Amino acid sequence: MKNQKYIDLSHTIQDGIIPYKGLPAPIICDYLSREESRKHYEEGTEFQIEK
Repeated sequence: MKNQKYIDLSHTIQDGIIPYKGLPAPIICDYLSREESRKHYEEGTEFQIEK
């Protein structure tokens, strides 16, 4: 295991940026906002879920 070389192939995913030619650009947005979560859960409970 000596002299192993690791290559980082990760990249940043951003809204509207095409990650690879031929693939659609991702859409990053709220699935459930903090404001909307307050309407559905007990008082004092709020959270955000993104998709």
